[in-house]
Amino acid sequence: MKKNIFSILLFANIILFGFMISAYTSKSKMAEPPSLFIVEYTKGSTWEADKDFSLQKYASEHSKHLETLRKQGIIHFGARYAEKGIVFIAAMSLENAKSIVNSDPAVINKMFVASINDLTVFYEYKTDYSKTKKESVGKVNGIGGVFFKCKSPKVLNAWYYANLGLTPNDYGSMFEWRSSDENYIAYTQWSPFSSKTKYFEPSKNDYMINYRVDNMELLYKKLKANNVIVLDTIESYEYGKFLHILDCDSNKVELWEPIDGSFTKLYEGKTTK
Repeated sequence: MKKNIFSILLFANIILFGFMISAYTSKSKMAEPPSLFIVEYTKGSTWEADKDFSLQKYASEHSKHLETLRKQGIIHFGARYAEKGIVFIAAMSLENAKSIVNSDPAVINKMFVASINDLTVFYEYKTDYSKTKKESVGKVNGIGGVFFKCKSPKVLNAWYYANLGLTPNDYGSMFEWRSSDENYIAYTQWSPFSSKTKYFEPSKNDYMINYRVDNMELLYKKLKANNVIVLDTIESYEYGKFLHILDCDSNKVELWEPIDGSFTKLYEGKTTK
């Protein structure tokens, strides 16, 4: 009788041990880290050559798609070179990576063509901002742009380029500077607009100031709580987030949470500094 009980207990322990090994193996497989893939974006057949990225039909949807992937931790790093864009993403397989990238509206509608390849990392890229990065509190921390109306933007731009040495770009001139606390490259855009522009509406003034902010979502909540007139919703692009409000004197104000790095390659050697 004792021998039978012993055999039963031994058999039960063997089964239990087997379940434990199986569960551990399964857990190990589930915990297997994803692989890295490089995605290269080139202009597709529906890209409109006479328009800047921000004016392309699916630019906003593309930027929102990338922002979602960043928040999910799927995108590890992104950059632009020549007329191409690249991102490094984490996925469980090449098919999984293709599924993620090909769900981008800009890829679906052929604004971009995306090529996806395995990535073998032999030097780790890491930037540690922990010692210098300020806490985001949802406030203005600089001037992002100065916009004003004039009779002829082309004539006025040419005058400033020739007489005051501003470096030209498609919208006026971009000033490059360094953050005093965090020592990174940042930008402020100077832009004359046509006197017929409706961009400053509903303000009746001939100017509009763009302010840099550190946390758009948090600032948006504060503005709504303070009953500030908010003219639209937060729009996301690859170079940052935008929101428009009216101040207490009915001036239209543009708020911008910048991604300065997106301009570094695009305007390298083409900034006023």
